[in-house]
Amino acid sequence: MKPYEYSIYIATTPESLWDALTSGELTRNYFFGMKVESDWEEGSKVAFIRKNGEVDVEGEVVLAKPYEELTFT
Repeated sequence: MKPYEYSIYIATTPESLWDALTSGELTRNYFFGMKVESDWEEGSKVAFIRKNGEVDVEGEVVLAKPYEELTFT
């Protein structure tokens, strides 16, 4: 099965975009109120947590180059 790839283009700075994708407090604004949790080290767990504390989606960090590229399952 071919992996799904989704690309979007946003007029912002690399630092602001990285924070919006990796900061749990900021992801609530963009991911339907869910908080992301991870240490963003390659091979680490990434989880999106619902407002009630339940895990909605889990995955693994595949690639994390701050301000350049972020890939997770």
